[in-house]
Amino acid sequence: MQQELTNVSCEIIAKVGTAKGLFVEAIETAAAGQLDQARALLSEGEQIFNQGHEAHGQLLTQFAAGAEVKVDLLLVHAECQMMSAEDFKVIAEEVIAIAEKRIHA
Repeated sequence: MQQELTNVSCEIIAKVGTAKGLFVEAIETAAAGQLDQARALLSEGEQIFNQGHEAHGQLLTQFAAGAEVKVDLLLVHAECQMMSAEDFKVIAEEVIAIAEKRIHA
């Protein structure tokens, strides 16, 4: 189980890290006024983020079924990265919305 936990933690980190990068790029792109590209980056980031979120959900399902899930530093890091990526997603959505309002004002 420990090796599986390590693998899932690394999968979460890889997926949500990629998503976070796309969310940051979406923010920068929206700030430059390229809203179609920003929305595309946001969408791509959401798809990849969801893959990491699903991997995390599998751990929660195993835990709920009675499996022992030993929390280690790598899993904590994975969860922190997931929360950080989600924060950047929300910020990207807001920056895109603000940029759209400025263009249509």
